[in-house]
Amino acid sequence: MDTIGNSAILPSGGNQSYSSRLRSIDFLRGLALILMVLDHVRTLFCPTEFDPTDLSHASISLFLTRFITHFCAPAFIFLAGISAYLYGLKRTRQQLSVFLFSRGVWLILIEVTVVSFAWKFNFDKFVIIQVIFILGFSMILLSAFIWLSRLFLLTCALVAFFGHNLMDTYAAPDGFFKIIFHILHVQGDIYIGSWAVRVFYPIIPWFGMIFLGYYLAPWFLLPIKLRIKRFFILGLISLVCFCVLRWFNIYGDANHFTIKGNDLAYSILSFLNVTKYPPSLLFIMFTLGVFFIVLAAVEKWQPKNNGVILCFGKVSLFFYLVHLYLIHIFASIYSRLILNSPGGWWLHFPTSNTDEKWPANYSPNLLLVYVVWLWLIIIIYPLCSAYQKYKSTHNYRWLSYI
Repeated sequence: MDTIGNSAILPSGGNQSYSSRLRSIDFLRGLALILMVLDHVRTLFCPTEFDPTDLSHASISLFLTRFITHFCAPAFIFLAGISAYLYGLKRTRQQLSVFLFSRGVWLILIEVTVVSFAWKFNFDKFVIIQVIFILGFSMILLSAFIWLSRLFLLTCALVAFFGHNLMDTYAAPDGFFKIIFHILHVQGDIYIGSWAVRVFYPIIPWFGMIFLGYYLAPWFLLPIKLRIKRFFILGLISLVCFCVLRWFNIYGDANHFTIKGNDLAYSILSFLNVTKYPPSLLFIMFTLGVFFIVLAAVEKWQPKNNGVILCFGKVSLFFYLVHLYLIHIFASIYSRLILNSPGGWWLHFPTSNTDEKWPANYSPNLLLVYVVWLWLIIIIYPLCSAYQKYKSTHNYRWLSYI
């Protein structure tokens, strides 16, 4: 993610000024990274046989632990669009296009190799497609679409946001077209020859978020009070539209809101329980709506240049890669020493028709998740700080890729 972040696009080190708008972008990216770590720790240290947002099984604490991390991916991809526009201000459109294409290809390669290995710790023919892949693919699309008008980009984003739920009930015929449709709009496993691909992030409508970020990026060139006002109003409009559509179950999410008698907690969680894979219209409205309001608040607050969260945002791809390997290493140690298991079991869903079994003495423990999460943040910070200082004082070309 650093390859599309400000530390690679708009360097903050050396003699270059580090403007308030860049601090806001890096701060929000760093905050999203911290929340992302919580979700990944939960995945490896506290897996469950049910979806953590399944209200028929999940506790309130488990649901909220998962729910608050919904904001990470939209933030990453939207901010990538903003960063791309700001990067192109002092470059030709061709230079920007080449940059976006090359970085997009690089991110896809990172996803199917280094990142995929970090989850598995083996070289089997099993590839995991997640947020880094979709970032890369979205950048490649943007590299082509920047040659068109920004209004056209906005139109494409809105069509993807508002129209993709019409495909929710479509069943593609078997064969090559089903594989393509699966990658575009369906979460799950697909098989290409002897390779298995687990698609967590279908392409549609994620790419629309980078298009939207690119379209709204000129707001960062406005006086700070005006852009704060615009982002706040946009966020408020998005949340109002979400509430109306959600309350009446009109359109935008196959997982409808329900009221359960006098159970207020269940009813509230049901209202918030929107679909992430692929992100429904209501998911997009809610997450981006909240994000825009938080962005306005951060712009008004103006984070300090030497904060921990800001440091993470400046070296986001480095942070991402390091945290994945640390989590897997810690989970493996925990599995071997406490659960007497060789590890890796957390990637499998044990069912009656599979040989995969979870450790007999395992039970979900959210307290452990939060303890490990906190320790990981403490451990990662000095690594990121050292890398940030190194990057700000060296101009090696390879540093722009990590």
